[in-house]
Amino acid sequence: MQTHQISVSGARQRVDVIRRELFAFPEVLEVFVTGRPDVLVVVYAGRPRPGEWLRGLRRLGFRTPARVTPGTRRGSAALCA
Repeated sequence: MQTHQISVSGARQRVDVIRRELFAFPEVLEVFVTGRPDVLVVVYAGRPRPGEWLRGLRRLGFRTPARVTPGTRRGSAALCA
């Protein structure tokens, strides 16, 4: 088992909906809230697929950070709807 942090706008308030979506991925075992309102910890077995997890959440209307690509400053990454 391993963990991976994901950032999702409003995660703490809608963790039950997020859990349901992420449990559709067989590697996801549990999803925990953290002390930060927009950060969750995903417990998984096997290979993590955070890109696919976040795409699934964006399809439901959640906002997630944009991927940082070469030439993009980390501090300028906006949230994607």
